[in-house]
Amino acid sequence: MVKKVFTQEVLASIPQMVADGMNRKEIAARIGCTPGSLSMRCSQYKISLRGPQRRKRKKSAKPRPAKHLTIKSSVILSHVARSHLRQRAEARGVTEAALVMLILETIARDNLYDAVLDDDKKSEAA
Repeated sequence: MVKKVFTQEVLASIPQMVADGMNRKEIAARIGCTPGSLSMRCSQYKISLRGPQRRKRKKSAKPRPAKHLTIKSSVILSHVARSHLRQRAEARGVTEAALVMLILETIARDNLYDAVLDDDKKSEAA
């Protein structure tokens, strides 16, 4: 006669084992089955094998940021501009590339094109 592994008592104890931090391999070893059988039975009986940390992390996950546009290009800067950029990046503790990205994102987000460029073309068009 085959011993029934997934009794009502065993099924009722699985959520507590999960809450105690046991993974599916440990639970399967304790009740005497394979991890695959455990997963299948838990699925059938709607018992979650995910630990509380995973569920909590998933609920409080930050929304995904918008997709980024990646532009690979080379920019030639004057020696003076490059020197100022390097100094400012070092002062902030970031790379020059990270600082350039931050500057461009700030200009785009806050629509600062005219303020940064400060050219006379806008006043001539008016």
